[in-house]
Amino acid sequence: AGDLSVQGVDAVDGELKLQFTRAQALETDGDFTAAEALYGSILEAEPGFVFAWSGKGNCLVVLGRPEEALACYTRAIRLASPSTRDLWVLFLNRASTRISLNLPAEALRDLMVADRLTAGRDSTVAALQGVARTKLGEWGPAVEDFERAVNGGGGKDPQPFWLRYALALFESNRDAEALALLNRVRRRFGDEEEVLAFAATLASAMGRGGAASEWAKLSPEARQRYSDLDFLRSKLGWGPRSVEAARRLGGGAA
Repeated sequence: AGDLSVQGVDAVDGELKLQFTRAQALETDGDFTAAEALYGSILEAEPGFVFAWSGKGNCLVVLGRPEEALACYTRAIRLASPSTRDLWVLFLNRASTRISLNLPAEALRDLMVADRLTAGRDSTVAALQGVARTKLGEWGPAVEDFERAVNGGGGKDPQPFWLRYALALFESNRDAEALALLNRVRRRFGDEEEVLAFAATLASAMGRGGAASEWAKLSPEARQRYSDLDFLRSKLGWGPRSVEAARRLGGGAA
């Protein structure tokens, strides 16, 4: 926990304001190491500055330090007030980091706050909420979130979350819809490992031809990974129908 005597502020003046503008520019330009260091310097002078904590968290995510990023987002949220500008983004960013750390229940709590703060109108929040629910095995509600994300501006073009959407449809026994969506995903992300593995799994489960040839497109190392049922359940968050179909296809052990 942070120092409870520190008061949160949403803005700074003078030299700190100039430094903050510079840190944001460095972050935008992709110099995340320099930006993170400058955000840290700002926080030494004003430890209550909400957006320096969130900016530092953004940089730490990109630098592959998600645990530290999570602590920064949590500090920003604790220092924020109900009137803080774009408060929902702080919850969204913390949720995204929690999902990357395989903390879907905690992520979902953040996303429900963000969803409330945006009156359910943000497609990114809805999509990530669906992702969190798939990792918790909440397939029906996940489908509803994904539908809301797509209808609310989540895109006519396939997005990365559409694979989770197809998975949720399959786990909800909506196989034809899952296949139709997966075919669209493959046109954009067809070479990605999990897309290939799920395509083979879905073809096998539906009794369609080509499952073995799809499976063979994976590297030997990938086939070994996707035959590990604990990897499918715990790391990827595949559901029971998908895991069982993969077991039959790849000969994995329970």
